[in-house]
Amino acid sequence: MTDSVRMLLLLSCCRTSSDNVRTLLLLCTGEHVWPTGCYLRLMSGCCLSSVERVLVPSLGPGREHDVLLTLTSPPEQGIYSAQWRMSTFTGTPFGGCFDDHVTSFSHRGVCFSVTCVFTYRL
Repeated sequence: MTDSVRMLLLLSCCRTSSDNVRTLLLLCTGEHVWPTGCYLRLMSGCCLSSVERVLVPSLGPGREHDVLLTLTSPPEQGIYSAQWRMSTFTGTPFGGCFDDHVTSFSHRGVCFSVTCVFTYRL
């Protein structure tokens, strides 16, 4: 399957060690329908979510779907990265990787996490 996946840039900020819901907009930009049973899964890196895979419905060309992930921002200062990718029900990856970067820092005694998510095509 060579269909690509596109995702919009997402920036968010929250206090460290707090839960926040992230909405990821998935868009089928290829010419084929994604088969039933596809899912978004963590490929590598630091998992700040309670799940490592999220089921995604079958999408046709030009269709989109919101995926909601509840993430817990890291308690320690630093840079955290994870790579997520779409896979077929058999586990075959397709499309680009979603690079999730979280920078956790302190400002005037208050700790914050800033998140940046983007994708690229393979």
